[in-house]
Amino acid sequence: MPTVLLRHALAPLSVLVLLAACTASQDTNAATSTLAQASSTAMATPSLPADDGEDAGLDDLDDSDELDDPANFDPAAHVRRQLAQQPARRGSGGPVQACTLSGRVTIAGHTEDIRDCMQSNGSLSVAEFQQACQGLANGLNQTGNAPAKIEYSNRCPTPAQGSCRNFMNSGMDAFYYQRTDLAPLPGSCAATGGRWQAGG
Repeated sequence: MPTVLLRHALAPLSVLVLLAACTASQDTNAATSTLAQASSTAMATPSLPADDGEDAGLDDLDDSDELDDPANFDPAAHVRRQLAQQPARRGSGGPVQACTLSGRVTIAGHTEDIRDCMQSNGSLSVAEFQQACQGLANGLNQTGNAPAKIEYSNRCPTPAQGSCRNFMNSGMDAFYYQRTDLAPLPGSCAATGGRWQAGG
């Protein structure tokens, strides 16, 4: 896949990593060698031991050798398959809360300063939500970026450049404030079950 297409396909990395925070395994020691594997590791459910001698671990992206080939990897399709394979995970309930992550990220050779916020709808406890925010920051760090700064608040600030409401059917909203290229975000939001809203 050409670098430009890969960059646009993965530009909303924070959304993918947020799914990771909500559905990830607790294995934070997995070593990743590619961006595709990093996003997969973050989104992988706990794996069962393989009884057929084949690799069914965190580096097995889609339980298919053909789909594991980086030339065939489609991040949006991968997210849809992951969502279909697991039941919706809902938290134990809590207040509406938000966390803003800021820092410099590089995705497929494209570097930008980001300031993204995710806001719960009250479905997660404070501890669950903080774990999700930390998971998002850790996911960005796993892809070779410097640790993101996390700020907690009651709600995401307004106005925003745009937001993905109920992204990935998680019951949470993602807000974007400092993106230099918003063009790929509406499509990736819709492709993963969310509803894009300009401004916010």
